[in-house]
Amino acid sequence: MMLDLIKDKLYKQQLPIDLLFSISLAIAAAQMMAFVNRVRDLSLHDETSYLNSGVQLLQAGLPDAQNAPLYAIWYFGIHGLTENNIDLFFFNFQLLVVLNAVLFYIYLRTLQIKLFILESPIKLDRWAI
Repeated sequence: MMLDLIKDKLYKQQLPIDLLFSISLAIAAAQMMAFVNRVRDLSLHDETSYLNSGVQLLQAGLPDAQNAPLYAIWYFGIHGLTENNIDLFFFNFQLLVVLNAVLFYIYLRTLQIKLFILESPIKLDRWAI
């Protein structure tokens, strides 16, 4: 009982820090992905088919199971945020990278993994050149 109260108190103390780190991670990942369209080319494989299925979801209906209907719904949900399909392709790539980074951090924190930078036994001055 007492241990649970201590864990709850520590969790509430860590929540603002985790929120700050999550936002910082999202900003850093978004900055890293800001110009991905300059270094990555369009792939004309399955991805463009899924994109097209999502954009035309209301006209064509839900695609078959082998054509990723959930991914088509995802594209349908975000296609209003961009002006054309090329921008949608790159926006999807950027959004998935940022979401994966943030959700992985949140997942690790729910497992009560300590923050590496704060808890690392390695001192940064040892690595300075």
